[in-house]
Amino acid sequence: GMILKIISAFDEGVCKLVLPMRGLLRQLTDNEEGVDNFSVETLERILTKQETRIAMLWTDNEKTLVGMGMLFLRHEALKITGFIGEVVVDEPYRRRGCARMINECLIAKAREMGVCFIELTSKQERAEAIALYKSFGFIKPMTHYFRLYL
Repeated sequence: GMILKIISAFDEGVCKLVLPMRGLLRQLTDNEEGVDNFSVETLERILTKQETRIAMLWTDNEKTLVGMGMLFLRHEALKITGFIGEVVVDEPYRRRGCARMINECLIAKAREMGVCFIELTSKQERAEAIALYKSFGFIKPMTHYFRLYL
């Protein structure tokens, strides 16, 4: 059995979760710049933002963090939008439906909070992840996406 919890900046002791999260996040391969995007300071800043919700999947004794994902809320003039990122499942627990459970939890939380749409990105070569996102109904919108690195 697994335990799935969603946490936010309002939860007590949220910063104690930085180290287990950091271990999982280091498994992500999206780090083109070769920079440690997951420093303790960065994670504490993300965890204490009111706009962040984090789904955390634990073993049933809550000793091992198995997987996680983040929902970032963006309050715009007339709507709330969301972005799902940093979804990762520890290697030994992959292909057991963990990523599906994490995403379902984040989508339900977004719906509950009145989010009108959720965005996410995935590398083209991550066929399994793309298939998972499409199974939820994610589509590729017909827009031009621009990025400025600061």
